[in-house]
Amino acid sequence: MFGNGTARVLQTNNTRCHMPDAIRIADLAALSQDERHARLAEFMAGRSAPLNGEVDALNRAIAEYEGRFRMSSDAMRDLLKSGRQHETADICAWMRLVDVRDRAIKSST
Repeated sequence: MFGNGTARVLQTNNTRCHMPDAIRIADLAALSQDERHARLAEFMAGRSAPLNGEVDALNRAIAEYEGRFRMSSDAMRDLLKSGRQHETADICAWMRLVDVRDRAIKSST
């Protein structure tokens, strides 16, 4: 069996859809070669895309930092790179959220 045998539920446009975290080998064996390739491609595409809502949740958390510090993430990153701003625990957490969000977006394209 591929995956952990559970299913994720995604919310898209007010429609719930189930994404399997597993494919039983016996189920694959019963399919034609073309169907098997299509099923595995679908499974892998679902595994590499960020979970629905993940990027939105990251954007909300990032927006809280941007509001608190009264600047964009890009402006803070520029200040850090130039040495005009020292990292604090809050700024480090903020920049980590930005990095995670950017990687999630990149992995879904």
